Amino acid sequence: MILVEDHHEAYYAWKERKFKNLPLVHLDAHVDFEFQEVKPERLILHEARTVRELKTQLEKALLFKKYKFRPEELTYIGNYIYPAMRDGIVGEFFWIVPGRLSEFQKCLGRIKKVLSSFKKEDPFADPGASFAPGLIRTRLYHKSFYICTLEALPKMKNPVLLDIDTDFLVTDSLKNEAATRKIGKRKPWILPDELVGILKKKVPDPKFITIAYSVNQGFTPMVYKAMADQMARSLGCSDPNLENRILAGEYFKKFRESLDKEDYRTAKSYYFQALKLNPKYSVPDNNYGPLYLQSEDYARAEKEFRGMLKVDAEDSYALSGLGRIYFAKKRFKVAHKYFKQAFALRHDNKAALIGRAETEYMLNNFPAAKIFLARYEKLEPLQGASRYVRGLIHEKEGHPQKAYIKYKEALQLGLSGIDLLLKLVKLAKRFAEADLDYLKIRFADYKKRFYLFDRKSLQRKGKFSHIRRMEEKIKRLSASLGR
Repeated sequence: MILVEDHHEAYYAWKERKFKNLPLVHLDAHVDFEFQEVKPERLILHEARTVRELKTQLEKALLFKKYKFRPEELTYIGNYIYPAMRDGIVGEFFWIVPGRLSEFQKCLGRIKKVLSSFKKEDPFADPGASFAPGLIRTRLYHKSFYICTLEALPKMKNPVLLDIDTDFLVTDSLKNEAATRKIGKRKPWILPDELVGILKKKVPDPKFITIAYSVNQGFTPMVYKAMADQMARSLGCSDPNLENRILAGEYFKKFRESLDKEDYRTAKSYYFQALKLNPKYSVPDNNYGPLYLQSEDYARAEKEFRGMLKVDAEDSYALSGLGRIYFAKKRFKVAHKYFKQAFALRHDNKAALIGRAETEYMLNNFPAAKIFLARYEKLEPLQGASRYVRGLIHEKEGHPQKAYIKYKEALQLGLSGIDLLLKLVKLAKRFAEADLDYLKIRFADYKKRFYLFDRKSLQRKGKFSHIRRMEEKIKRLSASLGR
């Protein structure tokens, strides 16, 4: 048994132990199976279903080689089960979703969307799915795939890989799987001892157990981090530091309660007691600021970050959070001040690095922007944000063809958005007309996603002027592409 911070570490633990063709019982509010953006060339040639898909995937593979990315950089918390199945580590795959049977029925639409998204990318024939109360049987990547509730999970007769994400206990429904849902209001729908009691009956002979805290990015609120340790204790973990980590969790809960009451003196005492027992409570997601920031609720985000600074004046992450708020408000000089302070405290603060690069660009300090982009890319090589900023700088410096290359890389590395697409189409007409068909497809995907999801989200937030601006840009790009 091992406990990991981020769930994709489970894949490397399985690989290291040379497990082969074992059933996986995965308890999680997220399926954690996505097809990776870049495949080995032998798989591209074997699995590509169309000429366009073949061309796109080969281009990504060449980009991967150009920058000498390591294969492990492709594996993250949302896709580590794919390489485990691809490599023959995992045979049957059981995804146990949170909530009771009644909640499963309410979420069937969401589950069907997940299956539909897999079908679009799965290189192997899909035989369809069969449905029973609380259980769906189908196939994924040519292996048996089951989606079910805990109560509908059949008793496992053979050794399995038991894989638990702590967010399973505090996400009562797939409707609330997004970390930004119910910020600060999540409660356990099932407690560690109850869950372990059921698992001991359903999975009596686990070959290996992995438990992920999943506090990074806020999927498990930090106040529930120690629930992972409580599960491990109930499952027989013999780690000598286990009790200290559980006690640290109690101190952190008291810190959070004091912080909510704005009793900063008491909060500070409990916070540093928690850190003394478990230093891993000093991370960006130890408060709700990043989630409020992601939701564009800047008032609540700022309150969280300023509260953290009253507890710990040298919290680099809270400072970079304030920088991001003021960047969003286009107050670039103020944002620059906070990013500079954050970087001075921690040179490995990624948010401070990319924030500093972006503010240096907005303040027309291009040489400084390039320095911070280079530092950021050393820590985060496989992302599109820095490429986009490099493209902006190339345009400002009068090198549009170089800008196009960077914008295209940003798109290939997962960055999306109407502004990026507008720039790409404009420059492709000058330097790469052969790419226009590909860009039309990417624009169609973006437009569909905008009207299905993004527009509704903006409507809920009352951002109608923003919607109008986005729709004007979509019309402009449609006209530019002749659609």
